[in-house]
Amino acid sequence: MQDSGEGLRVTGLTKTYAGGVRALDGVDLAVGAGLYGLLGPNGAGKSTLMRTLATLQRPDRGSITLDGVDALADPDYVRRRLGYLPQQIGTYPTVTGRQLLERFAWLKGRTDTAERRREVARLLERVNLRQDADRAVATYSGGMLRRFGIALALVGDPRLLIVDEPTAGLDPAERSRFHRVLADVAADNVVLLSTHIVDDVESLCERLSILAAGRIVAEGTPAALIAPLEGRLWSRVAPRGEPLPEGGLRVSATPAGSRVVVEAPAPPDGGWAPHAACLEDVYPRGDRAGRRGRRGGGMTTLRFLAVEAWHEFRAGCRGPLVAIVFLGLIAYLLLVLLNADYVREMGATDVPRNSPHLVYLMTSGQAVWLIFVWAWLFAQPVVRDRTARLHEVVLSAPVSLPALLAGRYLGALALGCLLVTATGVGFLLVPPLGAAGLFAPDSVGPQPLFAIVHSLLIFTLPSAAGLGALFLCAAIRTRGVAGPFALAAVLMLVWMVSMVVVRGGDANPVLATVLDPSGFAEAEEQTNLWTPREKAAGILRMTPPLIANRLVWTLPGLLLLGIVLRRVGREGLVLERAPGGRAGRESRSAAE
Repeated sequence: MQDSGEGLRVTGLTKTYAGGVRALDGVDLAVGAGLYGLLGPNGAGKSTLMRTLATLQRPDRGSITLDGVDALADPDYVRRRLGYLPQQIGTYPTVTGRQLLERFAWLKGRTDTAERRREVARLLERVNLRQDADRAVATYSGGMLRRFGIALALVGDPRLLIVDEPTAGLDPAERSRFHRVLADVAADNVVLLSTHIVDDVESLCERLSILAAGRIVAEGTPAALIAPLEGRLWSRVAPRGEPLPEGGLRVSATPAGSRVVVEAPAPPDGGWAPHAACLEDVYPRGDRAGRRGRRGGGMTTLRFLAVEAWHEFRAGCRGPLVAIVFLGLIAYLLLVLLNADYVREMGATDVPRNSPHLVYLMTSGQAVWLIFVWAWLFAQPVVRDRTARLHEVVLSAPVSLPALLAGRYLGALALGCLLVTATGVGFLLVPPLGAAGLFAPDSVGPQPLFAIVHSLLIFTLPSAAGLGALFLCAAIRTRGVAGPFALAAVLMLVWMVSMVVVRGGDANPVLATVLDPSGFAEAEEQTNLWTPREKAAGILRMTPPLIANRLVWTLPGLLLLGIVLRRVGREGLVLERAPGGRAGRESRSAAE
């Protein structure tokens, strides 16, 4: 690489994980246009280096520049020019290759629909997946999935392409095809190939480095690294059962036993023959020594939030859960309205079964029954990508992480509110079902449209917004559903205390109202005082206890989410375990 600063330059890069595991220890690299290999055994720090270069985590010390621009000071500059293929990728269930590529093209800034579709078609052709573009990616073979991964990495015409163990598990034909694609991309761009497969580096890379124990222990062209070993390598086949000599550079299996290669200025005693040096011999020697893309135009923050919310909403609707819960809530409501004993307990024997009185009670109470469903929904903005093993690819995109999570939160919020509209749909079905004979004619009133909308605005939307924000914060903290579900259990306990202990014991009705996450306590308190005429046509008043309840269960959650979104970093979402877990296991996993 020239001294002009073009290309990728890494200086003194150091990264130590919790527990004292030093994954990188003063790494220096200078990579120009072309294919550059990074060899190293498992645990050498290759994946940590790849994630750091992909702006998914920050080093403790050191600097990274791309074409002279400080990547640590301006990570978005790198993300707009980055293509990243991590060691493992997966997919979302039922999503086709074309749909997923279009999704990532949008994240890379391709906001023009026609341009985005042309690029996706070109990439599918380039990796020989055009005929399989409309199949679910989950049905792809291992080789097809790796080719699809390189198509994901090539979205946006990247200046810097980072591929981590790209050919692991591929057959020879797939490897050859993969090599041709990488060589083509490397003609004018920086391609960093991280692997422990020596053949990939030897056949593709003009220069390479060997990483061991977090340090660069050898660097140069394959020929230059092999040259010091010429005339110094000796080999022989040790029959089965014979102890292997100590200090062997490399051992490989043969039909007759084990072929042992040693390094020495002269042949050892015992039938050793000269051995032609190759890169396979440099790799263990080094290991032993070490013990340009465009930015999409015209995408405002509001548009990004809206589109991301729409993607989250659609993703949530793809599985069966939403449909099952929605239909289940309608069926539950109708069964309740048909049960005379239950209606009597709610004080509604003398009013229509679709009265505002029942609308307010049932809508506010649904938040309690939906609390675990909401916990699952609001965890998905974090969990879905991790489950699909696409989180590293998503997080390497040139988008604002707070905006990405905020947009997904809005999509989950819309989905959570949609579920509660099932209650309104159930009440709207009462007149038709009455005409069909399921309800007595005198138990059916006018359609309670205002009460349905009003109850959604004062109960559902605030509860879903506030509790959903808390659930998302818990998911960000734990990077899974365990945190949101644990929080949901705590909220259920709070509701039971407020309703059974505080309110049921007549200790403090106002405190019970404020502590109730659903708002049901105040709805019941008011409607119990209504006359039959008010129950049939009344409007719930925004009393001070109800206002306090709505503020308590909405504003703190939203404020906490705002703080968390300002502080959350990509590194926190990439690591395999949440902060506060057992550090040793997390550190070892991250260092590999």
